[in-house]
Amino acid sequence: MADDDTPSIYDVFGEPPEVDPNRFGPVPVVPGEDAESAPAAPLPHWSAPPTGQTPRVQTSEPEVWDDLSGPRWRGERAGWADDDLEVVFGDEKSAVRHDDILNFDDPRLNAPAPPRPDLDLDDPFGEAGSKAPSQAAAPTDQPKTRRAQAAGSTRSRRAQPPGNGLGRNMGQAIGVGVGLAAVALAAILLHPLVGTVLIAAVAGLAAVEFFDAVRHGDHHPATMLGLTGAALFPLAAYWRGEQAYPVLMAVTVVFGGLWYIVGADRARPLTNLSITLLGVFWIGGSASFGALLLNLSDGQKMLIGAIAITAIADTAAFFGGRTFKGAFFGERAFNPWSPGKSWEGTLFGIVGATVGALVLDALFSVGASWWHAAVFGLVLGAVGVVGDLFESMLKRDLKLKDMGALLPGHGGILDRVDALLFVLPAAYFVARVLDYA
Repeated sequence: MADDDTPSIYDVFGEPPEVDPNRFGPVPVVPGEDAESAPAAPLPHWSAPPTGQTPRVQTSEPEVWDDLSGPRWRGERAGWADDDLEVVFGDEKSAVRHDDILNFDDPRLNAPAPPRPDLDLDDPFGEAGSKAPSQAAAPTDQPKTRRAQAAGSTRSRRAQPPGNGLGRNMGQAIGVGVGLAAVALAAILLHPLVGTVLIAAVAGLAAVEFFDAVRHGDHHPATMLGLTGAALFPLAAYWRGEQAYPVLMAVTVVFGGLWYIVGADRARPLTNLSITLLGVFWIGGSASFGALLLNLSDGQKMLIGAIAITAIADTAAFFGGRTFKGAFFGERAFNPWSPGKSWEGTLFGIVGATVGALVLDALFSVGASWWHAAVFGLVLGAVGVVGDLFESMLKRDLKLKDMGALLPGHGGILDRVDALLFVLPAAYFVARVLDYA
């Protein structure tokens, strides 16, 4: 069919009927600026058909936009510190600033985590707990964040028992210490492998406390990698000896780098990877020398002796420092990282370690001369002081009194084995030099 023969819609349905535009009444008109007091025209019923008319639209801009200079990129200026947007988001006296409105980051995610618990730098060992209630510091009114509230149940500072003057519950501390010593002695004497498993478990728990503490210090270490490495180090050292160290160190560094390369965590990789390696090598690597000691002839005696000498040195330092503090060297602290450690207490600890080694050698001789035992005790006593100061330095940097609260009267696992982590490598190398292999 030709185009000119195609019927139109009007040929088929006819012409459209005439429509009266006013059949629904007058069209409502929005009053203008000059008719602000005029009553508003009623709107048609929602069921009425549309009229096809458009009400008049107000064309004048609100005064709030009059002072804007127009859109621009943020890079055109140093920042958005000018006051162009104040006319929109509030004046200068407003509590809400435009830079706060345009900030889409949750401030809770960027703010440093609160210290856990707060360290009183003037009373780092909690000696104020033995004072009268009127002398104790007033509680702060600073509100806790949700993060601090979640951690508060396990990290709150324990109240010190009044009247003992020692800053801790001595009966509780002695009971826990005796129990730990009994467990360690039984595991080491039962079998060297059982002793190694105990060392790995202790290293893993200590690593948990360390990584938990640094995370509350606003760091983001590779926690799972660190815990795995710290626990595997003693086991690998027991089965492979000194050959395990270069392999484990290389594997830890490689997987630590991959942790941040693949995006498991992207926060400050240089700092956080360094913290991860510190936790693995300091805790797991140092503890693994206890497993190496168990591989020596008379290794069980050597390990028990190292643990006993460390405990004797700690006890002698505690009571010697409390009794003779300031008697010979004045009130001067031994080191600023641990203000509560006096020169008198430190010297008493080293002397106690030396005497303890001589006594243990006399009771459980491993075939060494007396001066070997004296050197063994002297070195372990001096190195134990360094290990204790090392952990005190980290806790002071993290604003912590204790690394944990797992052991009543002692703090955490890491607080109890801090000196041992330096003593065990020293004990192993002294034993090798003195031909105890």
